[in-house]
Amino acid sequence: MNHYSILVILFINIFTCNVSGNDINIYEVDSENISQLIKRADQLLDTAPDSSLKIAEQLLKTFNKNTNSFDYCKVLYIKARANSYLENYNKALSDFQLCLSNPYFINDSLLLADLKFNIARCYDCTSDINTAIQIYLEAFKLYQKKKDIYGQAKVLQNIGIIESDKRRDSLAIAYYKKSLELYKFLKNEPKQAAILQNIGVVYLNQENYPKTIEYYNKALKIFISVNDPEDIASVENNLGIAYERLLKFQEALKHYDKALLYFKKINSRTGLAYIHDNLASLYRRLNKNETAITHYKLSIMYADSVQILDLLAFVNEEMASLLEEMGNYQGSLKYYKAANQIEDSISNEESKKRLAEAEALFHGELKDFEIQKKEIQLKAQMRENSIYLVALILLIFMFCFLVWAYRKKVLAENQIRKHQEILEDEVKQRTNELKLEMFERIAAEEADKLKTAFLANMSHEIRTPMNAILAFSTFLKDPDISGTQRNEYVKYINSCSISLLRLIDDILDTAKIEARQLKLTESACYVNSVLNELFVYFQNHKKCKEEDIVLQVKTDCIARNYIFSTDVTRLRQIFTNLLDNAFKFTEKGKIEFGFEIKDGFFQFYVSDTGSGIPKDKTELVFKRFGQVNDNSSKVYKGTGLGLSISKNLTELLGGKMWLESLEEKGTCFYFTIPANNYEVSELIKTSNDEYSLPQKSIAWKNFTILVAEDDDLNYKLIQIALNKTQANIIRAYNGEEVLSLLSENNNIHGVLMDIQMPVLDGYETTRRLKSKHPEIFVIAQTAFAMSDDKDKCLKAGCDDYISKPIDIDELHRKLGCHFEKLQIKEDS
Repeated sequence: MNHYSILVILFINIFTCNVSGNDINIYEVDSENISQLIKRADQLLDTAPDSSLKIAEQLLKTFNKNTNSFDYCKVLYIKARANSYLENYNKALSDFQLCLSNPYFINDSLLLADLKFNIARCYDCTSDINTAIQIYLEAFKLYQKKKDIYGQAKVLQNIGIIESDKRRDSLAIAYYKKSLELYKFLKNEPKQAAILQNIGVVYLNQENYPKTIEYYNKALKIFISVNDPEDIASVENNLGIAYERLLKFQEALKHYDKALLYFKKINSRTGLAYIHDNLASLYRRLNKNETAITHYKLSIMYADSVQILDLLAFVNEEMASLLEEMGNYQGSLKYYKAANQIEDSISNEESKKRLAEAEALFHGELKDFEIQKKEIQLKAQMRENSIYLVALILLIFMFCFLVWAYRKKVLAENQIRKHQEILEDEVKQRTNELKLEMFERIAAEEADKLKTAFLANMSHEIRTPMNAILAFSTFLKDPDISGTQRNEYVKYINSCSISLLRLIDDILDTAKIEARQLKLTESACYVNSVLNELFVYFQNHKKCKEEDIVLQVKTDCIARNYIFSTDVTRLRQIFTNLLDNAFKFTEKGKIEFGFEIKDGFFQFYVSDTGSGIPKDKTELVFKRFGQVNDNSSKVYKGTGLGLSISKNLTELLGGKMWLESLEEKGTCFYFTIPANNYEVSELIKTSNDEYSLPQKSIAWKNFTILVAEDDDLNYKLIQIALNKTQANIIRAYNGEEVLSLLSENNNIHGVLMDIQMPVLDGYETTRRLKSKHPEIFVIAQTAFAMSDDKDKCLKAGCDDYISKPIDIDELHRKLGCHFEKLQIKEDS
């Protein structure tokens, strides 16, 4: 070996000694090595999150704390997700919030959506529900913007879980079904099965076990098709719980045994711990105590092997309780002591964690000390080897050149890989866009079909009464018809006009419900009065008069009066729609209605002995314009809006609606309304008509009425209606003319004010009129029939309100009431 060789070896040893003293090994900062470790940590997230967390924490030590690099962001995000999977939610949130302000996420909408979804999930798991929902919705909007259907589906699923936990079951099921629809579109069968299980849990909480079992079986079928033994075992276990609650113990045992086989197959000690506990409880209920003891012991063994301390404590207590029942007090005491020791260890778990953290910090300080010690040794060694400095600089220069060349190569590879990822993302995005376009096109076609059906139905429903109105109006022109025929024709025209008005009211109610503009007005509701009123009204139905149908109200419901707070008008509207429906589909038999109080709700019902509804069509009747075709020769009239409106009104009032039906046997509709502070009292008479007057002849010759109406036909109608009252009538065509006539005539007592007039409308005219003539009463008459319009009229100063088409009897009552008040003032 020559002198040159010795010198090179010496240089290499010196260089190696110097480099080994640094905090970061050269291989730790190698770009390719870091990329491989990041990829490895990402792969371990789902299967081994604890290992993924360790790798991420080691990688973060190699980065500057203030760095904003691409790799740093990826590692921080992996660390946060690992902590989330390990249920360290506060730590995860801290790192997620750091990611939130990083340009890497801000500039990528899809990454930002995933980040916000993970943040919302952490808040969800730490019970900050309001914050969770808010951030879920932010994530949902970003997924919508990027047209990511899978992202939208998982957000809807998680919000459904929140609503289920809050026991808002109808909302939860609505979110679940929308999520299920999207998963079906994506053909993601495992996710579909998970949603079906979620819906089953909702029905389990409601103790609706048939529905629970139905959805669990749907989920089980999918899990079997994709050969997922773990989830198959989970569903079989849940089915066992449902059947055990139904007291069907043999059926429950069958499903528990299947779950046991699958848990054994996949060697899931956690699953085996829980299933043996369930089997023990079931055998205990069957009085097979020895078999129960065997399963309790197996549950204790498996729970101890995986350290499920809360389950371990619970099973020990159950074992002790069973032995105590059997008279084995010594064995019972042994298991009670074991349970207490486990509970004590659980309570000390937090102090153990703090001790572990303190030890970790101490070991960290020791490592820092060792690093400082090595740095001192390094400096001493560098001073001793100063003679070789020039050679060392040359070697470092050569090494840096090699590193620079290597980094250039890695950078080029990274750029190529990133470009490939961008292309793949663009292809994936375009694929999702095409799927979404197809989905939207199908929805648009369905909406077009619905619109066509609606227009055809509305054309029929409007033209039918209009045909009768026009025809009988023409017949009235015949001078040769008798008085009896004339009265009959007027009756037909009036009946068809009422049908048209109800059709318009249904369309308006549907529009207001769709626009979420329907307002409820709560007041004291006398249930007895409402039921009696409905009974008297429907007793006059043609089918009742002809004795084809017997109408009954439940006797218990009218024996005493129940009073509670709700919107009386909407309650009456729901009942009227259901009774109309019952009469429509019942030719002969009986119709009964009434209520009972269950779990803080009034449960109302309307039952009939009509044609019934097929089981597969029960959901259709509650959809807008939905009608069940019974394939008979009978054609039923209607818009298909009544039941849809009734169901929506019930939900707005805080309840729900459903039906039970058997074909050819009849149907019973149920709906519930919260029994808000209800009281029970003896029967009292109540009146809903605030303008009722004693019957007497109308003679208002001493009073003058100013009619503000720009439409000649409407004015003619009012003039004819008031002719027999002998009142003096003056007409004004617009608001300015009203004010002018009032200034010239001091004998005007009241004004019938049209709201929609030229020059000056009814609102402004009323304000000016009341400022100068407060003693003159004003009754607004308008074709706008929304609840807000009445409020606007009264706020403008009107004393009363009547909607068009004008009910003549109602007009007489309201005018009579105000004239009577004026007469009382004059007499006093």
